[in-house]
Amino acid sequence: MNKITRHSTPVSNQGFTLVELLVTIVIIGVISAISFGSLLREDRTNNVIAAANDIAGWLEAVRRNAERGSGCLVQFSSASLSSANKSTQIAASSPDSTSSIPNQCLPASPLFLQSVSESKTFRVAIDPVSSFVFTPRGTLFNPSSDDGSLASPLHISVNVSQSGTALSPMYCIVVRPPMGEIDIKSNSNAISGRCD
Repeated sequence: MNKITRHSTPVSNQGFTLVELLVTIVIIGVISAISFGSLLREDRTNNVIAAANDIAGWLEAVRRNAERGSGCLVQFSSASLSSANKSTQIAASSPDSTSSIPNQCLPASPLFLQSVSESKTFRVAIDPVSSFVFTPRGTLFNPSSDDGSLASPLHISVNVSQSGTALSPMYCIVVRPPMGEIDIKSNSNAISGRCD
């Protein structure tokens, strides 16, 4: 008699092992953490760019208005950084309140940079002076100087900070004397310090 031999094919389970599932979950978690951190940094950078554009646009509007009146004094208020509403204020007013020319410097419209979140605020710093005047001729005037001249450009730095620690790359608004040209530039290598 012939013997018939049967060859059985081993049955394989088509599922994943627990180790494979854990490794996959860990890899997905690491990729998610990296992506989330990157999105937060990108969001803070976009906030700083928007704030720098707001400041530059506001300064340009004040400069144009100064050419129609008796000049506009621009003052940066750093004290408001720690105020209850956590905003930075930049205000413009007529440097000579006794002038018969009406003030056209947006006095009722100071620029407020609201905080990014409850704990994160914009840090705005100006160097070398905290106030300056756009004259009716479109030039810059330094009210704290004897001769009124500005020897170097004004550097206005903007970044996001939390408890005094910078969290984002710095963007700079540069106002160049004597004509008050306004430029924005990135200082992405630095998160604090002076604008270059």
